[in-house]
Amino acid sequence: MVRTSLVLPLHLVAVLLLASILPGCVLVAVGAGAGAAAGGVAYYMGELRSTERATPPEIVAAAKTALGNLYVSVISSSSDELSGEVLGRTSSDEKVQISVEYKSDGLSQVGIRVGTFGDEDMSRRILNDIEKGLPTQTGKTGTR
Repeated sequence: MVRTSLVLPLHLVAVLLLASILPGCVLVAVGAGAGAAAGGVAYYMGELRSTERATPPEIVAAAKTALGNLYVSVISSSSDELSGEVLGRTSSDEKVQISVEYKSDGLSQVGIRVGTFGDEDMSRRILNDIEKGLPTQTGKTGTR
């Protein structure tokens, strides 16, 4: 009985110690990663990821339009049936990188990074404009 009563406090101490050592975004990212796997949107380590019901060429075309709407200069773009990428620069010379990878069943994963460390607000604006420009207008595989 004494042993059982000590186990809980030791586990609690271990969890609190671990939580104090790890950066907060890592703990949030664990939960966010689960959302991304389910077909939602997740912001993790400076990159916004989303699963879209479209091909890489369709997403790249929508991304180029989205960047233009947000006054981001498109530096280069490429795509094929399996992947795609768009590189751009903001007016403050921050790099914008959009990567697309075909997964399966008409679904592609989109990754958006703005700047070196990421800009979540700008990444979400870009994703919102990309989704508006997709031909299917269904967007994410999750609820919309």
